[in-house]
Amino acid sequence: MARSLTVPPPPDYRTLFESAPGLYLVLTPALIIGAVSDAYLQATMTKREEILGRHLFDVFPDNPNDPTTTAVANTRASLDRVLQHRVPDTMAVQKYDIRRSESEGGGFEERYWSPVNSPLLGADGEVAYEEEAAAGAKPLSDERSAPLLQHQGYQVARRTVTKHRQP
Repeated sequence: MARSLTVPPPPDYRTLFESAPGLYLVLTPALIIGAVSDAYLQATMTKREEILGRHLFDVFPDNPNDPTTTAVANTRASLDRVLQHRVPDTMAVQKYDIRRSESEGGGFEERYWSPVNSPLLGADGEVAYEEEAAAGAKPLSDERSAPLLQHQGYQVARRTVTKHRQP
């Protein structure tokens, strides 16, 4: 007996993206935050309505109390490579401290991340958005502990979002 197949309605892609279990952030080429997953919000102690439409480094600045930080410079360099070459850029584990809200005591909390920045190309083949997929977000006692992230299952699942055109 043949089954009658009913085509389901198209999925709500915004809900799917926001509820994905990974840490995902979508940026415009000007580094304006356009979308963010719930897991990313939780890991960064932020609220969607407070970060959407804002510049990445206004929301996530360098820790002013850490004179040796290279978080913003490293992230900017990676995102620049993505724009220039239109291919994913996998960064080494980064120490990137996250600002705590005043209700949480203010200041910054030490965090380590393993980000992969990828281009999301438009129909014209140009970078329409950049996606940051991160793993980690783990406070560690010191920088020497950061390599533990790679051995504790904090691996970013690589996935193809769109075909990437080689420069």
